[in-house]
Amino acid sequence: MPHEVDESLRRGSDGSALCRACGLCCSGVLHSNVPVLPEDVALVRNLGLVVEQEEDLSFVFRQPCPLYRQDRCSAYPHHPPTCQEYRCALLRRYDAGEATLEESLAVVRTAKDVLMGGAETRVEVLLRAATLDVYLRKHFCLGKGRFDGQ
Repeated sequence: MPHEVDESLRRGSDGSALCRACGLCCSGVLHSNVPVLPEDVALVRNLGLVVEQEEDLSFVFRQPCPLYRQDRCSAYPHHPPTCQEYRCALLRRYDAGEATLEESLAVVRTAKDVLMGGAETRVEVLLRAATLDVYLRKHFCLGKGRFDGQ
C-alpha cells in the first residue's frame, strides 16, 4: 500500500509542500553554510542567525540552521531570502513536473532513513555514509554541493 501524503502538505503549489516535509538543506546534511547577500545581513541577523564574514568578504550563516526545529523551519514563511530562493535538484524536478509530490516525498523519506540508520558496525556506518552521499548528490545537489538559489 503506498504511503499517503499528509493533506496539509498539499497546500503549497510552489514547492513549499516538498520543502516543509524535507528540510535536508536546513539540517546541515546538504550544505555546511548558507550565503547571505550583503543587503540581507541585517534581516538575517534579526531572525536570530549569526552571520559571519568569510575571508573573501562574503557573508554566510552556518548549518545546521538554528531556526530548524522539530523537523520544521521555525521562521517559515519569513525565512532568509537565500533560503526562499534555493531550489535543490529534487525540487527543480518537482517544479518542472518531472516528479509527483508523492515520488519526491519518497526520495526524501529514503534519504532520511539512510541518514538515521541504526546501531551498526564501523564498516556499516562507512557504507551507509557513502550510500547517503551518492543518494544526496543524485537527488538534491546541483553540482559540487554548491548552494545555488538560481
